[in-house]
Amino acid sequence: MHLSLPNYIKSDIPQAMTVRKLQKTGGTSLSIIIPKKWADNLNLTDKSELFVDSSNPNFLKLSPTTRSKKNTHFTISAQSLTTVKIIREVIAAYLAGVDQVGIENLSLDTKQHKRLHHLCSSLIGFEITDESSTKIVLQNVFDSKKFPVTRNLEKMFLMTKSMFDDTITALTNLDHELRLSVIEREQEIDKFHLAITRQFHVYLKDETDKTTKELSVSDLYFFSLISRQLERIADHCVKICKLIKKIDSQKNQFPDLSVITNEVSQTILYTKETILNLDNNNAHEILDKCTNLAKKISILQTATTKPTLVFNLVCDSLDRICGYLTNIAEAMIDQKLITST
Repeated sequence: MHLSLPNYIKSDIPQAMTVRKLQKTGGTSLSIIIPKKWADNLNLTDKSELFVDSSNPNFLKLSPTTRSKKNTHFTISAQSLTTVKIIREVIAAYLAGVDQVGIENLSLDTKQHKRLHHLCSSLIGFEITDESSTKIVLQNVFDSKKFPVTRNLEKMFLMTKSMFDDTITALTNLDHELRLSVIEREQEIDKFHLAITRQFHVYLKDETDKTTKELSVSDLYFFSLISRQLERIADHCVKICKLIKKIDSQKNQFPDLSVITNEVSQTILYTKETILNLDNNNAHEILDKCTNLAKKISILQTATTKPTLVFNLVCDSLDRICGYLTNIAEAMIDQKLITST
């Protein structure tokens, strides 16, 4: 029996979409003919290999294994830009997946040149390949095979927990050397967050290699979202460390925060250990922990007689850190639903 599509369905099919029949090729295997125009556009011939992504039960995604990656170039004219604006433009290009950034019409002093060099050290995979008094060329040498997203997200968790623990130690002991160490380490967190975000944007352009193809677009979005929350937690660690400088060691009557901070530290670790399992029970447990921690912080602030401004600001940062852990747990529940439907 020959089945044909009703006219009202045919009219809804986009011009780039065609209807083709599956053909039995032996055993239980089925095959389909790929449109010639699509194959020619990608220089595909007999025996060419394709990635077949069947992670979504409702459709297949085909992409060539040997598709050449477009080497994108972006030029920034620095003639009317301050150093800060140039840095913003470079970071935007990096996140967009640009491979080469040329900064032209430069007129910078030694200090400003150092700031641009420092920027490169904060962008994983970007290196200066050409430089003169008026021009700097940044080239991407990033190899995603050496940067698996899941492994580096785990590193971000460990670094964030280490920063938090050292922040609390510095606060308790008024250790200024340790607080400066925490402030310096923030750059490492930023590097990983920017790199993971870049991989997500590059994936959207379908320019990644096989190692990243094993992840779905929702996976990379999820990891990018988590890395943003960890970057925010690191920001508040730095904020607390900067507040330590304002505490007078001779008049220090800072209330004991050890019970609360120990629980926050353990929650960060527990979140790291459960992030890839996408178990709703774990996510709800994290949410309950953060809710209870927020209550404890509020109670401590209320019970403290004449709390100082620094104490209130530290409590605010602890509360916000719990908020970012809450965001991660909620994202876990969302991602579980996305991957299961």
